[in-house]
Amino acid sequence: MQRKWYIYVKISIAVLIIRPANQSDLPMIMNILKVIDLYYPNYRTDSFWVAEMNNNIVGVVRIEEHPDFALIESLGILPQYQKQDIARQLLEESTKDLNKDLYLYTIIPEYFCKLDFNPLPPPSFIPSKDRYDCDDCQPKKCVCMIRKAQHAA
Repeated sequence: MQRKWYIYVKISIAVLIIRPANQSDLPMIMNILKVIDLYYPNYRTDSFWVAEMNNNIVGVVRIEEHPDFALIESLGILPQYQKQDIARQLLEESTKDLNKDLYLYTIIPEYFCKLDFNPLPPPSFIPSKDRYDCDDCQPKKCVCMIRKAQHAA
């Protein structure tokens, strides 16, 4: 008598949706910012984009646009979803129509170098990092970075 072997594999397919946030997303956005230690008092709640998987928000980015440049105020992914390329996709999608230089302050410049950002001294025209309660962060590690606009030829 011949034995038959069966292998059962549970496959879970999660679709990543990246979209502008809406008002009903704000409680979850603020919770994520607290979990990943990017929350600070007086946070403006406009201009967020979210990454969503299985109807759950797993990452956020807030980009503050100015007339001649834009500034990433926060970019973060919940710990259990990190190292899955979600941050790169979230940043790429949320800035695809942005034709301005994009600045940020970060304590992980090595990550942002992979995304075409370069370190530079903070220009006088961008908002000061002091507004982000940097004393509670790691101010000595904080770096200003820029990703130059991709101007069409």
